[in-house]
Amino acid sequence: MEDYLSEQEQVEALKKWWAENGKSVIAGIVLGLAAIFGWRAWQDHERARAEAASDVYQELLAALDNPETQKEADELAEELINDYPSIRYAVFAGLAQARMAVAAEDYPKAALHLRKALADNDDAKLQPLIRLRLAAVLSANGNHEDALKELEAKDPGTFTAAFDELRGDIQLALGDLNAARTLYQQALENARAEQSDTVVLEMKLESLGSAGQE
Repeated sequence: MEDYLSEQEQVEALKKWWAENGKSVIAGIVLGLAAIFGWRAWQDHERARAEAASDVYQELLAALDNPETQKEADELAEELINDYPSIRYAVFAGLAQARMAVAAEDYPKAALHLRKALADNDDAKLQPLIRLRLAAVLSANGNHEDALKELEAKDPGTFTAAFDELRGDIQLALGDLNAARTLYQQALENARAEQSDTVVLEMKLESLGSAGQE
């Protein structure tokens, strides 16, 4: 009898607890399920957006390679930048626009696209490449000092040789042959360490001759 009463009391206590807390327990379960399904829905949405951006980017690449579809390429790049700003293809689109501007010898426009890509990019490995292209465009437009500022005291990542070579090109354009020679030599050593092609660098060094000959 005592065991029965004890069980009965437990049932009553459980009923009382459920009456007081049942709604909040159900709400918690519902919210938990909503969060799970909401997260999955968000993941599906982002996956679909990434796939759509990838399709647009493939169209951009195809248009970019055809001189007759440059306007279409620019429109596709703008679509990526405006509609998919949080996806990395938007940065690639900016690089494509810069490439088209360079082909048209519009270096100020190319620099604008590259500066935006540099600001929007969140991939540390891609950052040096964008900066390298920006410096090259600035130098091509005669802004040698600004180009050097982009290259100095910046982490070149895996582009150490390319950074030194471009700095050498800029110093050569500024008329400092000794500085150019030193930088080409550094670039050559780094290129050899990276097992990169060194033919062009060797030609540049050879064209400058040895120190004291100029």
